[in-house]
Amino acid sequence: MIRLFAIFNGTILNDDQNWSPTYTRIRFLLSGLARYEDITVGSISFGLLPGKGIPARIYSDAIKIAVALRFAYRLIKDRLLAFFAYLHSLMMFQNRHLFRLCVIYRIPTVIDIHDTRE
Repeated sequence: MIRLFAIFNGTILNDDQNWSPTYTRIRFLLSGLARYEDITVGSISFGLLPGKGIPARIYSDAIKIAVALRFAYRLIKDRLLAFFAYLHSLMMFQNRHLFRLCVIYRIPTVIDIHDTRE
């Protein structure tokens, strides 16, 4: 059994909203993998406040930190196969630290490298 844990906002996997070509490609890739009986795909879904004001930024950063801590706990506890979609996943400060955590704890990691020009 392969347990893949996607390190990005799980709402991408749960809705058909066309966020961007990159999000759409990632969603179809992981949804396709999840159809296999021996592969499970998980992630953590979270909502962010729209806007660029100070309250929205503080709220969104607090959410991202809390989610990163949950990701770290799950990765260490369950030894899941971490999935990072480069460049998207590693743009967030918190996710760069999660990648370092995977290296330090020798957590199996998959990095999906794709064309970043949209």
